[in-house]
Amino acid sequence: MKVSFIMFPRFPKGQRAIRRLRAFNSSPRSRLRAFTLASRTHQTLKFWRPQATFRRAWGLLSDFKYEQTRPDIFYGHLAADTVSLIAAVWRGATASDKKTANHPNRPSNGRSLAGTRVLDVGGGPGYFGVAFSEADAEYFTCEPDVGEMAAAGIKLQSSVRGSGLDLPFLDDSFDITYSSNVAEHVPDPWRMADEMLRVTKPGGIVIYSYTVWLGPFGGHETGLWEHYVGGEFAARRYRKRHGKEPKNRWGESLFDVSAADGVRYGWSTEGPGSERTYSGRTCSGDTCAGDSGSGHGGSKRDLQEVNSAGTHRFVTDHDLVAAATANGTAEFIAAFPRYHPWWAWWAVHIPVFREFAVSNLVIVLRKK
Repeated sequence: MKVSFIMFPRFPKGQRAIRRLRAFNSSPRSRLRAFTLASRTHQTLKFWRPQATFRRAWGLLSDFKYEQTRPDIFYGHLAADTVSLIAAVWRGATASDKKTANHPNRPSNGRSLAGTRVLDVGGGPGYFGVAFSEADAEYFTCEPDVGEMAAAGIKLQSSVRGSGLDLPFLDDSFDITYSSNVAEHVPDPWRMADEMLRVTKPGGIVIYSYTVWLGPFGGHETGLWEHYVGGEFAARRYRKRHGKEPKNRWGESLFDVSAADGVRYGWSTEGPGSERTYSGRTCSGDTCAGDSGSGHGGSKRDLQEVNSAGTHRFVTDHDLVAAATANGTAEFIAAFPRYHPWWAWWAVHIPVFREFAVSNLVIVLRKK
C-alpha cells in the first residue's frame, strides 16, 4: 500500500498515522498480532456473533433520538443490549473452563451470568442495575456523580460513589468488570483500565467499551463533523448554536481516545517488554520516555489525573513506571466495534482506517 504524505501536508498527527500504517505493513510481528487477535476475537465472540446483526445496530442507532427526551427508552434498550452482550462474551470467554461429563475433551457452552459478581464502572442512573438483576447477576456500580446516580429515580443498594481512577474495592473482587462510554470522559483512561483489572478475579474478564474520538460520534452532542476540526472549535460552535455549554466539555470532561490506544493497551497487559502509552508517554519495562506522539496532543492535561473530589494533580514518574510494569496480568482476548454487525468487525484490525470506521471500540481482557 502506497500512502503519500501529501494527504496530510500540515497535520503532524496525520503524518504519524501514516508512519504507523507503513510500519504495520512492513512488520511481520504486527501482522501476526492482528491475526492472533482476530482468531481470539472469533473464539470469544462465538455466542455474540448471531446477535450482532444489522437490525440490532439500526435499532440502537434509532433509539439515540430519545436520549434527551425519553431516556427510559434509550437507556432501557441499551441496558438490555449490554446485558446480552456481556452474557455472550462471558460465555465465550469461559467456554474452555468446563468440560461436559460425556465429552471431557469438548468445551462446554461456558458460564451464565447467574450468580456472578459484576462491577459497572460509571453505571449512571440505574437502568443497567435493573437489567442485570433480571439476569440474576450480583450487580455493583461505581459512579462519581451523585446527580447522575439519582437522575432516573432508581435506587440501588449496591451503588457506590467513587472514582474509576481509584476504585474503592479490594483486589480480585469481581468476576466481570466493565465500563461503557466512560473512558473518553476521564483524563487518564488507561489508569482506569488498570484499576478495573486490579479488582477483577483471576479468570474473570474486563470489558472496556469507549467512543473513539475520530469516529462520527467522537464529539458527542457537539456534532458529527465539528470535532474533526478540533474539540475547542466544536465546543464553541455548540455554545453559539444553543446558547449554553455542551454537557461534554472538550479538555474537561471529553478527551480524544483512539482505537490504536485501546489495542496497544490490550497487548501491553500480556507480559513484560510490551510497550504502552500512559498519559502521553511511552513506557516499557522500568523506563518512560517523553511524548510518544500517540495522538494525545502532548498538552498539560495528558499528565494530569482527577481524583474523586474533582481536583487535579500531575502524574509522577513513579505512577508512570508503576503502570508500565503492571504487565503480564491478563490475556487480550477480543477487540471489536460494539455497534457494528458481525460482518464489519474486520475494521478493528486495519490501522488508521479503524479510527474513522469504528465508532465505539470494545476490548476484552481475561485476568490471569
